[in-house]
Amino acid sequence: WVESNEFTVTWTAAETYTVSFAANGGTGTMADVTGVSGEYTLPANGFTAPDGKQFKAWSVGGVEKAAGDKITVTANTTVTAVWEDIPVATYIVTVTNGTGGGNYAASATVSITANEASTGEMFDKWEVVSGSITLADATSATTTFTMPAGAVSVKASYKDARNGWVKEDGKW
Repeated sequence: WVESNEFTVTWTAAETYTVSFAANGGTGTMADVTGVSGEYTLPANGFTAPDGKQFKAWSVGGVEKAAGDKITVTANTTVTAVWEDIPVATYIVTVTNGTGGGNYAASATVSITANEASTGEMFDKWEVVSGSITLADATSATTTFTMPAGAVSVKASYKDARNGWVKEDGKW
């Protein structure tokens, strides 16, 4: 029987990697994260978005991931910000007896045109039924206005072409 107090321990340190961040058109910096091995939780975006954009996701190896998602890091990894257009709010324009209705962003120039008048009638004027707008020319069959941040309703009205009477709701 031989007694020995000698033994050998072999230990290999786990290999670690660096996770870096790319702004992809955004501005600012995000510090690299070193010493990562295995599971890593993606952080909140720290970059400033380009004009007209907002943060959508992180791209890791071409796959979009949300902040808070976990990835497995087995090599140095670059995480790239993905941006998307900020949605533009639109508001409805309703045109009675004419064209030009639809959805428009606030500050857009909206053009409206009255329908052709019936026999014996002629275009009289535009009436603002609802909404806070100023028509460029309320007495022109085609006119414009600047879209407010709210719905608008306008109506073309007509008058008798022979003597200037005004027709309202189908009656003279």
